[in-house]
Amino acid sequence: MRHPTVHAQSSAHGRGAVGWSADLTQPRHEDRRRRGDPSPPPRAFGHKLEAGTRFVFDVYIAGNPAGTAEAFVAETKPDPRGAPPHGRPLTKLVGRATTGGVMSMLATVTDEMTSWVDAETGAPVLNHNVVKRSGLMAPYARRETHSVYEGRGSVRIVDRRDERVRKLSKHLPEDTLDAMGAMAWVRSLRLEPGERASAHALDGTLLMRIDVINRGRKPLRPMPSLGTALGLGDHNLELLEGTVTRVGRHKTPKPDARVASFRTWVSTDDRRIILALESDMWLGVIRIVLSRYDGPQASSRRAHAAPAVRISGSTGPSAAAIESAASGPDAAPHSAGPR
Repeated sequence: MRHPTVHAQSSAHGRGAVGWSADLTQPRHEDRRRRGDPSPPPRAFGHKLEAGTRFVFDVYIAGNPAGTAEAFVAETKPDPRGAPPHGRPLTKLVGRATTGGVMSMLATVTDEMTSWVDAETGAPVLNHNVVKRSGLMAPYARRETHSVYEGRGSVRIVDRRDERVRKLSKHLPEDTLDAMGAMAWVRSLRLEPGERASAHALDGTLLMRIDVINRGRKPLRPMPSLGTALGLGDHNLELLEGTVTRVGRHKTPKPDARVASFRTWVSTDDRRIILALESDMWLGVIRIVLSRYDGPQASSRRAHAAPAVRISGSTGPSAAAIESAASGPDAAPHSAGPR
C-alpha cells in the first residue's frame, strides 16, 4: 500500500522551527484510506458491577420450559502492577446457560462464559467462552473461543471447533463490548423516556450493533412472584426495547442480516434488577423470567483506590497480559491499553 503524499504548506509560526522544518512538525495530507466513523466509548459502567450480584433465569421457548441461564459478578481484583496509571483493577463476570425441558429432548447445549472487564469503565479485557453441544443438528461437539482485547478497537481471537483451530485479529469500533459486558451495559443504562443509546458487541467472532430505547414505565404481565417479593411493581419498572444487528467492520449491516429485537423490564431503583426479557433472536421467540436474585456482597460496596486515568500512547497488552490470558479464564489478566 502506498502511503499518502505529504503536501507541505506555508504557515506562520512563532519561535522555533521555521520553513520546511515547521511544516513537518505538523504535516498536512490527504488520507484516502477507508476508515469507519469514530465511535465514542460507552459511558463508564464498570464501577456499577458489584461482586456477589447474581441473576438466575428460567428460559422458555414458545411458552415451553427450555433451560436456565445465570449471570454472576464474581469478584474485583486489583492489578498487580499497582494503581492507575500503572495498572487498573478488573472485574470478573461469569455466565452459564443450559438446556432443559423439551429442548433437552432435541439437543443438549451448555454455554459457559468468563469475562474480565475494566472495573471502572467496563471495557473488555479478556473473554473465554466454551460451548458443548450434542443431539440433533449439532454442528460441533465443543467450541472454545478465547478473545484478548488490545485496548479499544482491537482484539485477537483463537476459535477452536473440535479439532479445527482458527486464529484471527479484528479491528473493532471503539465502543465494542464483549457479550457479558454488553448485557451489563444494557442493565446500567439510565435513559429518559424516549432516549436512545447504542454500542457494539462481539459475540464469538461476530460483530453486532445494539440499539436501545427507553419506553418509560410499563407494566409487566404476568408479574413474576419473585418480583413481588422484591418489592417491584408497575411503579418502579421501566421497559427497554432494542435491536441487535450483525454488522461489518465499518458498522454497516451485513447483506440480508436479520435484525433481532428484544424487550426487557428493569427496576428503576439502584438494584437495576432485570425481571424479564423477551426476544425473537435466532432460536425463535424466547422469554426469560427471573427466578433468583442475590444482591451484592457488603464488601463490594467500595470506592476504588484511585480514579480512572486514561493512558495515552499505549499500543496493546504487555507480554505478561498475553501469558496470563493464555493460562485460561480463571487467571486474572492485566488490563491493556487505554480504556
